[in-house]
Amino acid sequence: MTKKKLLILALLTIVGFTAIAYIIHYLTKEVAFTQIFYSEIDFLPQVGIGSVFGIWAAIIGWKLMLTPILRNELLKYTGLFGKESLNFFTITFISLSAGIGEEIFFRGILQEYLGVVITAIVFVAIHGYLNPKNWRISIYGVYMTLIMIIVGLMAEKIGLITAISAHALIDFVLLYLTKSKHLESL
Repeated sequence: MTKKKLLILALLTIVGFTAIAYIIHYLTKEVAFTQIFYSEIDFLPQVGIGSVFGIWAAIIGWKLMLTPILRNELLKYTGLFGKESLNFFTITFISLSAGIGEEIFFRGILQEYLGVVITAIVFVAIHGYLNPKNWRISIYGVYMTLIMIIVGLMAEKIGLITAISAHALIDFVLLYLTKSKHLESL
């Protein structure tokens, strides 16, 4: 996939998922959409908690993907980005777009109707990591489901900004590592 297509997909993610979340909220709630961001915990602590968790989860996920049983899966996923080198801006934009758009929809809206566990399973399955035809990637999918359950619980107990921060950092670290020199060691 070209860098231009990735940027367009990222833009569609942040705009599309946020728009769908807004419509669902508008049709089902009588409070302002901004209420999904309300938390008794301030913004910066939420960002800090989410960031620490996101980096930790990404590093463990990366180590899991580097295991001999999953290396070929990692190579398949890195192939999705083509031979173009993603720069810092592109990785940041993709990560923030996914973190914001997907978390507003999944944890900010959908989780209220499906619950934490089902929302996490749906989220990971949509990303292709729970695949009954590919047990190897499903190993990673089980790990990511556990991570997304924690992200969902953080959204409920701490605030949506925590989930957004965690998601954005997971994506950022994994994209960075995928496109970095660490791949040469495979």
